[in-house]
Amino acid sequence: MANWFVDNSVAGPGTGTSGDPFKLIQSAFNAALAAGDHIKIRTGSSNYAESATITTAGGVGNPIIIEPDAANTPNIIGTSANPGAALNIRASNITAQNLTFDGTGVWSRYAIRIEPNTTANIQNITITGNTITAMGGTESQANDTTAEGGILVRNTSTLQWLVDTFTISNNTFNNNRGQAMFISGCTNGTISGNTVSNQLRGRTGDGMVEVGIKMGSDSSAPVGSTANQSGPHTITNNTFHDFQSATAWGITGLGTVGANIVAIYGDVNVRTVTITGNTIYK
Repeated sequence: MANWFVDNSVAGPGTGTSGDPFKLIQSAFNAALAAGDHIKIRTGSSNYAESATITTAGGVGNPIIIEPDAANTPNIIGTSANPGAALNIRASNITAQNLTFDGTGVWSRYAIRIEPNTTANIQNITITGNTITAMGGTESQANDTTAEGGILVRNTSTLQWLVDTFTISNNTFNNNRGQAMFISGCTNGTISGNTVSNQLRGRTGDGMVEVGIKMGSDSSAPVGSTANQSGPHTITNNTFHDFQSATAWGITGLGTVGANIVAIYGDVNVRTVTITGNTIYK
C-alpha cells in the first residue's frame, strides 16, 4: 500500500511523493496504483479545475481511497466540457471520501460520475463524507440537461455494463441544480445518512424540476438485460429539506413544476426500492 500526493501549487508534474507531489489529480490516477493505495489531495493554490478519471481497480475489502491530505481542504470543480464531472470513477473497489466539490460561480457539471468502462461491470464503490455544493451550473447559463448537479451513477453508453453494489452515505448536498443524486441502470445501491438541502430547479429550458434522488432504468437498453432495469436499492435515514419549491413527496414521474424528493421513472424496470426512515421538512 502506498500514499500518492497531489498539490496544484507545485510546478509539476511531480512524482507523487510527499516531497514531490503530482500537480494534477489525473496524474495520480495514472500512476502505478495498487489495492489499498491512498490518493491524498492537498489544498493547493486554487480550485482543481479538471475532470479526472480513475480506471485502476482496488481490491475487494481493500479499495483505492481518494481523500484530502491531513488538515487540507482541496476544492474540486471539474470542467465545462461534457461529461466534465470533477471525479469520474470507472473501476471497481474505489472509495472517495471527505472531499469538497464547490462549484459556486463557475460552470460546473457533476461532482462525481460513476460509470463502467466498456468491458465489464464495476463493483463496490463507496462515496462518503463529501460536501457537494452549487454543482450543475447557474440559471444564467445555456440550457443543458447534461449538467445536473451532484452524483451520477449509471450504466455505460453502450448499455451493456453497469454499476453493481455501491454506497452513497453521509454526504452533504447543498444548493445544487437539477438532481443531487441520479441513479440509472444500476443494482444493489444503498443511499443512507445524506443531507440534501436547498436543491435548485434545473434551468427553465431544461424542463427539469429539483430532485433529491432521481432513479430509473435505461429503456433503450436491450429488454431483459441488467442495464434495462434498476434495483434493488435502499434509501434510508437521509434528510431532505428546504427545496426551492418542495411541493411533493413520493414516488412520481418528473413534471414541469414543483419538486420531488425522490423521483422514480422507467415503469416496471425499477425494481425493489426500499424507502425508510428518511426525514423531510421545509
